[in-house]
Amino acid sequence: NGACALEASGAAWCWGQGDQGTIGNGASSAEVDLPTAVSGGLLFTQIAAGEAQACGLVAGGDAYCWGNGVNQPTLVPGGHKFAAISTGGLQACGLTSGGAAWCWGAGPLGNGSATASAVPVRVGHPQGAPAS
Repeated sequence: NGACALEASGAAWCWGQGDQGTIGNGASSAEVDLPTAVSGGLLFTQIAAGEAQACGLVAGGDAYCWGNGVNQPTLVPGGHKFAAISTGGLQACGLTSGGAAWCWGAGPLGNGSATASAVPVRVGHPQGAPAS
């Protein structure tokens, strides 16, 4: 499990268990005891750290995640713009400014399926239903 924090500038720093890439510095480490800069030079407005991954939002609402074997921040696919982000277990979720919740990662993701998805799926919309 890891932890992350933001500087006033938006630069992210993470520490803790790093064997899944949750530190975000481009390396996998068993344990990182001191805050370590997240690579990529992104400035975040929010950040959340979970069991095996961390995610952050940049200005404009794009979400970036790292961990689960991805060692540096990577743009979440799908083109969604989020107002808030959360991580927990092996999944992450984002909330749009209109109040729609989208989740990605290992299932269940709140769409009636236990299938994992790297692309956000709309919570409360059964698999195969329109998710606009």
